[in-house]
Amino acid sequence: MTKGKGAGDGSPPASSWRDFVVKPTDVERVIELVRRDPTEGAALRQPLLRAAQAIFNADCEALAIPSRSELMEKLENLNTAAKVVGKLVLDPVILAIDPGIHETFGVTEGLDVPSAMARLIDIVERHTKRLDAAAGQKGPVTAAHLYGRHSARLLCATIVVESWRQLRGRPPAATKVRAQNACAELWRAAGGKPTEAVEQGNVCGGAGASWERHLKNARRLDPQRPDHAFILQRAADIFSPGTRTAEKN
Repeated sequence: MTKGKGAGDGSPPASSWRDFVVKPTDVERVIELVRRDPTEGAALRQPLLRAAQAIFNADCEALAIPSRSELMEKLENLNTAAKVVGKLVLDPVILAIDPGIHETFGVTEGLDVPSAMARLIDIVERHTKRLDAAAGQKGPVTAAHLYGRHSARLLCATIVVESWRQLRGRPPAATKVRAQNACAELWRAAGGKPTEAVEQGNVCGGAGASWERHLKNARRLDPQRPDHAFILQRAADIFSPGTRTAEKN
């Protein structure tokens, strides 16, 4: 997406994420792809505008969490540093020059450095175990997903599935070209960077083929699973009762 952490890659800083604005014309192509004839789809315009903003926000939230490997590396570095600090503040040589160094935070805080480092290590190890356990789970589980930042692309596909269901009475097949195109267009409306395949007008080829996977996952969301229920609820919130259209066979 056209946002980021301002790390010299040309993307705006986090403070500008909320400045994103989606225009009605941005979602017209999505409506054209979802509907069956020109008389349908007007009721989807406002929900899709809200959807584009929600997808943009979801991707911003996910950007705050790095990959599992990067997060694991940071946790390992923190673990090592905590162990080193906890050990060195009790080193005889260090204590010889200043016996009170292990209470360097001051009496008012009542903080003993070695004990604090031990608590920090315990917290780090809990997160490390969580990431290790996720590595053995079925399907791709990102660190963002583990910490409640759900896939913006999956949310995008879920919204397309719901839009399709409202106008056509049933969800689209994951292999449906128009549904995949609708995902790509909604992603673009939400500020998503078009893939090379999208730029070439072939959103279902090359990198664009990933929308089939996201549509398949969107159709398989289970409301009984808390992580799935979160995405389903987030998508449902976009469609208020006043915008729902009668389902058609």
